[in-house]
Amino acid sequence: MLKFHLFISGLLSFLSISSFAQIDEVKIHFAVDSTQNEGTTLKVKQNFTLEPQAKAFHFYAWANAYWPNSVLSEIKLMSRDDKLNFSKVKDRGGIKNLRFFDDKNQEIPFQYVNSELVKVSAKADTRTNITAIYDLKVPRDIFTGYGWNSNGNIYLKYLFLQPAVYENGQVLEQFFKDFESLTANQTNYTLSFIKPKGTKVFTNLRKIDDETYLGNERAFFEVAIHPEEQFKVIKTKSSEIIIGFPIDSADLPQVTQHLERQISFLNQFFEPLKEPVFITRRLAEKIGYNYVDDVKIPLLGKYKIFDDDTQIALQILPVLFSAYTERSIHVNNRTNHWIKNGLSTYLQIRFLEKYYPHLPIAGNLLRDIHLFQFYPLDFFKASKIEFKDRFYFFYKNSLQENYDQPLTTPYDLLGNENQRVVSYYKSGLAFKYLEEYIGKEKMDELLKAFLNIRFNKLLEPQDIQSFFEAYTHRDLSWFFEDLIHTNKKIDFAISNVKREGGKLKLHVDNNSEYSGPFRLNGYNQNDEKIYTEWFRSPQKYLSLSIADSGITKFSLNDDLPLPEYNYAQNFYDTKHLLNRKIKWGILTDIKTPQYQQIFVTPSVNFDNYDKFKLGFNFSNETLMSQAFEFDVHPEYSFGTTKLTGRTQATYNIFPNGGTVRKWSFWGGLQYNHFDKNLAYFKYNLGSLLLFRSPFRSLNRHRLILNFNDIRRNLPQNPTPIQRELKHYSLLNIGYDYWNFHIIHERRANFFVQGSNKFQKLFGEFYYRYRFSKNRRLGVRLFAGIFLNHNLKETTFYDFGLDHVSDYLYRFNLLGRSDTDGIFHQQFVLAEGGFKSNFNVTANQYLSALNFEYPIWRWFEAYADAGVYKNRQEPSSFVYNTGLSIKIIPDFLELYFPVQSSLGFEPILPGNYFKRIRFKLNLDWGKIKEYRRRGRYE
Repeated sequence: MLKFHLFISGLLSFLSISSFAQIDEVKIHFAVDSTQNEGTTLKVKQNFTLEPQAKAFHFYAWANAYWPNSVLSEIKLMSRDDKLNFSKVKDRGGIKNLRFFDDKNQEIPFQYVNSELVKVSAKADTRTNITAIYDLKVPRDIFTGYGWNSNGNIYLKYLFLQPAVYENGQVLEQFFKDFESLTANQTNYTLSFIKPKGTKVFTNLRKIDDETYLGNERAFFEVAIHPEEQFKVIKTKSSEIIIGFPIDSADLPQVTQHLERQISFLNQFFEPLKEPVFITRRLAEKIGYNYVDDVKIPLLGKYKIFDDDTQIALQILPVLFSAYTERSIHVNNRTNHWIKNGLSTYLQIRFLEKYYPHLPIAGNLLRDIHLFQFYPLDFFKASKIEFKDRFYFFYKNSLQENYDQPLTTPYDLLGNENQRVVSYYKSGLAFKYLEEYIGKEKMDELLKAFLNIRFNKLLEPQDIQSFFEAYTHRDLSWFFEDLIHTNKKIDFAISNVKREGGKLKLHVDNNSEYSGPFRLNGYNQNDEKIYTEWFRSPQKYLSLSIADSGITKFSLNDDLPLPEYNYAQNFYDTKHLLNRKIKWGILTDIKTPQYQQIFVTPSVNFDNYDKFKLGFNFSNETLMSQAFEFDVHPEYSFGTTKLTGRTQATYNIFPNGGTVRKWSFWGGLQYNHFDKNLAYFKYNLGSLLLFRSPFRSLNRHRLILNFNDIRRNLPQNPTPIQRELKHYSLLNIGYDYWNFHIIHERRANFFVQGSNKFQKLFGEFYYRYRFSKNRRLGVRLFAGIFLNHNLKETTFYDFGLDHVSDYLYRFNLLGRSDTDGIFHQQFVLAEGGFKSNFNVTANQYLSALNFEYPIWRWFEAYADAGVYKNRQEPSSFVYNTGLSIKIIPDFLELYFPVQSSLGFEPILPGNYFKRIRFKLNLDWGKIKEYRRRGRYE
């Protein structure tokens, strides 16, 4: 024990001594020079007392990020935010008229290394004083939440010049990306300013007087200047809290009470903060989903999910805990973000376990949605998820979709969703996993000892590992090497259980390379836990022998905070042959691994031959992806009084690493009608490779291979061609590319298709350019050619100029065989993509260009031009123009032809309304894809 205490003392001394010899000092003085027409400008004078560097001093000028074509602008565009790209000059930020002086008031030359890094050519081998004078053009707050707004509010952070951080003698290049991932030296700040009349100042620096504030050993600080006292300052027993968003005065007592309780909880682990804590709505938005705010319901107004008291507590919780850990733990926010973010989440889980252990995430919905005494949400396991478990389910969704990333991934290289799900949730769950392994009491002792060390250096993972292993006397390499440094999946399985000689013999498979511990639980016939034990083995197969003490069911890791990749294999029932019972549900739900779930969903569809189709979809698809998925979808056709429908089974593989994110195999059957009283039967087999793209890249690629065999009913007295089309098979090989960049959207595909009747190549490229806030120019190119065509007597397999034959039955066409009528007017952007009714096909080649140009709001002009050729006929050039109304772009649109190769269409013979085309896209998969754009990527 004495040796242990000596080791800990030596370790603490090392961690404290391995620090900066002295701390930078920065004095900032500014005056507000604001005009409504030109935005807000500050006159700034900054004094720096800096530690010596190798060659020169560097300063970050992050205010210069607020311009188009900057790193920040591109990051915003990739997140589908174009406000900065199309901003007005007065709304942008920047540093102007910059000058540097030494302590003798001699001007010092400088140069911009890049737009956000300044190099000052001053003597750098001693502790040096440098003064900077400049005009700070404050950006408008619509871009990042920092800056000024039309109400006269100013919120300042990351805008003043900041001394650069050096690693191994080299300047650490950092661009402002609005990720809260910037790193700064520990600095003593002095802030003074001439306060504008009629304003209030709020800051997380310590107040000396109305215009002077101090902060010691701080990385960053925040200042808000408001014309009215919009924020509230609340003093608890140990801290001062600034609430950076409006609070109803009637709620102040509850807010104060909850702050007191939460800070008291935090102070069990951290030393009390000596300077104010600033919590803002912007920080809450950055942290991520909280799901406690009122929900807006159309026509009904707001619905309150939680009562006022609970809502206030849960709104404050993540913001306060994040702000507290940010101030208390000093790390490289880009590379070691997971340390402070994970501890913030872990402590939130601990707080919720103590004060809100069984609070459902659905809140009041569970009881408020009912019909008499019938409560439909009780049928869904998802509605019973406890609020503290939401971190688990958000991360599990990312894991199942194969979007997981190692915790050591630099913060700016994490996908949009993973900046919350990985950096906060996964890391917090990892600490919770460690707590389960070493015990809660030991974890409490460990954290209290560790977090009260005064680190005067950037905290590194090896510091934590050394301390944790010394304190627990355990090898925790699995925690840091597997859980932290990799995205290895935890994937154990019970493959077999046998009773032999009073023992239960278990075989446990480790289906991944994870080397950490797992917990085995045993239950009796009353589902009471009567056995629990930890095991750890890096072997792929592990045999265990356990005393037969009435255990009828085993489970692996079912009660641990970090989700396994495939929980279905973690349960073994010694009394049931099928191991997992069937459990029925409606619509969908979260996965219950102890059961084989089947969900039933009613459906309504319509087409011109079946009329209305009512049916039920039987599926095992849950709210999260899984390896094996199936659906059986029978429908009753009121138009034919027959049973129709489809079924499909899919097996998904999610490789861990490599170039493929998802590899799917499927087989399916389909029976529907293609004409009045004429049905088709289709079966298909296929495979899809979805390639892994770099996170934060919007490029997506996939390869598709499928085989289709189609058999069609014949009408009475069929023609020879109809007999020829009774049965055909096709092989389809394709490549898809898409990039949903908000300015430069691009999509492309290329297919090779063949059968014993034809072979053809075709592809398209689509480009849409957003040249102003609400205006986009679209261009599409299609080209297709037949390599061979042995059935020229029919146009069935031809390229369509204005309609598609859809012989593979891929599109949701309301009247696929109609030659006139309203359903014939349905438009699908495929092949030629013309909107006028030419009724033209091509059996040799077809090329077409489609243009769209915005006019005003929903209204656009379109133009199509193309060349097509049939065999033994000359090639032909055609065009059409018109107006479109995009009611819901890409989903519901109307097209009104004007001028075309047919003439001026509004005055052509016949009913003009029969020339109007409409697009109707009710593909739920496309709608989900549209909503997902930019989330995980």
